Amino acid sequence: MTKEKVLWKKENSAQQIFFVNLVGLGCMGFSHAYGTAVEKSEAIKTIRAAYDIGYDFFDTAECYLGTFADGTISNNEEIIDAFYFQIFPAKK
Repeated sequence: MTKEKVLWKKENSAQQIFFVNLVGLGCMGFSHAYGTAVEKSEAIKTIRAAYDIGYDFFDTAECYLGTFADGTISNNEEIIDAFYFQIFPAKK
């Protein structure tokens, strides 16, 4: 996969430069908009498989909330946070 340079400015710090793949994995479907949320263990397996084949750019947002089959809340950010230091999360 081709990497692209991305400038990222964190609050109260200097700009940092990251190189991420041009194609990322959209994570909205793990918890939001497509019916019952994907079980956390299954979502983590999918992210791990994507990471293993070269994905390092994952698109998510705090507003991506859903409901598991048992009625508990599914939070997309919690799924992504398991990989936070290995990937480049595009949080909106």
